Amino acid sequence: MDDLIRKERILAVDPSTRAIGWAIFEGCRYVKSGSARDTNRFGELLYREGRFSTVVIESVYLKMNVATAMRLTEVATTCAVLAQIRNPGAEVFKIAASAWQARQLRVGHKTKRVDRKRLSILVAREIARRDVTEDEADAINLGDYFIRYGGIHGSTQGPGAPAAGKKAKGDKGSLR
Repeated sequence: MDDLIRKERILAVDPSTRAIGWAIFEGCRYVKSGSARDTNRFGELLYREGRFSTVVIESVYLKMNVATAMRLTEVATTCAVLAQIRNPGAEVFKIAASAWQARQLRVGHKTKRVDRKRLSILVAREIARRDVTEDEADAINLGDYFIRYGGIHGSTQGPGAPAAGKKAKGDKGSLR
């Protein structure tokens, strides 16, 4: 394992209107996870847990109720901004749920939400080696997906995407 992988400190974030799931990885190793009830508590987490070199956030799926999509976008944007304020220079990536779910859970977009959530919890339990909540399960899987298939070992946008460090056409990749 090279020095870059060993030094990488990753925060994976699954924003939702109910709670913000988060998971911390150091290099390729899962460290811990949890959930924050709101963006204020998420901000406290950022200060308590120290610095991150990379922040990975699940992107907002827009085929939903407009009010829910707007609230979720607000939560995701606030999480990204707080992460950038606390971690200037950190790379911030957004990854579609469909990308990590296809690889991590081996499911397609036609799989029912309840089945995707159940599988997410089962896979996250294997990674964390403990029981996990629904909120933190998606963050654990998002972070694990990023490590296995994304920023450290390949692309962050799924199959056919540019290699790590490269931006897809029109992709900002980071909020800097």
